Order: sequence, then C-alpha cells, then structure tokens
Amino acid sequence: MSRSLKGLVAWTAVAFVIAGGGSPLDSTADTLSGFAGFPLWKDVPVREFATLHEGRSQRGTRWGVYAFNRLGGGAAARKSPCILLASISSSGEYGYSSECGPLAPSSGPQVAPVTVGSSSSRLGNAGGESGESFWAMTFAGEVRRVELEGTAPRSLFRTSLLSLNQSKKAHLQRFRYLAFSVQRNVCPSRILAKDAGGATVLDAAFSDC
Repeated sequence: MSRSLKGLVAWTAVAFVIAGGGSPLDSTADTLSGFAGFPLWKDVPVREFATLHEGRSQRGTRWGVYAFNRLGGGAAARKSPCILLASISSSGEYGYSSECGPLAPSSGPQVAPVTVGSSSSRLGNAGGESGESFWAMTFAGEVRRVELEGTAPRSLFRTSLLSLNQSKKAHLQRFRYLAFSVQRNVCPSRILAKDAGGATVLDAAFSDC
C-alpha cells in the first residue's frame, strides 16, 4: 500500500508581475530583490503556524515550509499536522501545495508519510537540462533517519524535531520532519525510515509524482 504524492499533483503556479517602472527586470539581482519580501506563508489558512524552513535555492527560488493545525481541528487534529510548501522563482512564478494527515508510520509500516513537493526543469544556456526540487515530509517521534531512493544517488537525511515553542504556536503535538531541496529534478520512489537504534520502522513506495 502506498500514498501518492498528492501535494505534487495539486501543485499550482501563478505568475506575478511587479508593478513599477516601464523597463523590464533585466538582471537576476533585480529580479530577486523584487520578490525578496513576498510572504511565502500567505496561503496558510490559519493565523497561527510554525515555520519549519525558509531558504533560497542556488537558482534564486525562495521556498518555505509551514506546519499548522487544520481549520476547526480539535484534539485529534493535533496528532495529524498539516504542512504547506510554497515557492516563488526569480522570475515570479509562485506555487504551493498542502496536505494533512497522521504521522508516519502510525498508519502502517508500508504507508508513505504525508508529503508535499515540487520539481521543475528547464533547458540551460548550453542546451543541457537543469532543475530543482523541494520536499517536505512529516514523521512520528521515533523516526530519526530517512533514506530516499530514486534521487540518484540515494539520499540519507536526519529528521528535525518540532520545538516546544513551535508546537505551542501551531497547536500541534511535537513531531519530526524533513524539509529539503535538491538541485535537480527528482522524485523519490521509495522511503526507508529508521529509529534511533537503526531499526527500520517504515518501508514504503511512492506510487507516482
């Protein structure tokens, strides 16, 4: 049994144009400065949330990951966090995806974690293809390390723990998560999660991207 990457399928992109003078933005520095203050969290549907990560890729894309308790969610929702991943490129292309669900592996050792992601590719100046990918996943507290297949080569990550302050702010129980970027277009095909002792607690396949 596997969970498809609903977040990736649901990814939406919107082009924005900065209002200003009549001359086009003709340099990367100018373009980046125009979107430097863009609120990546603007589509989080609640006022109180936790920022899991905010950064900028080598290609100048700003991206962020946010966790929150679903709108109207009660005590049960504290154990099934929502995450939202948003990005805006240096050319002003904005997109986001969001999903909520139980923390892996609570639904079973073969059920993939709640995942949101985005991958893109384009032809470079020399004719070669370049790309970048952004991903976020949520896990239960026992998951300490995660290995992803299908990222050529395999990628090994150490999970981060939601802080106590973040937990209170987002009205969520503490959980572990991944938030990372890869400077190429990748889609994980399999995920293996291990506990502190090295035992495998999750071995799940992603059905599609």
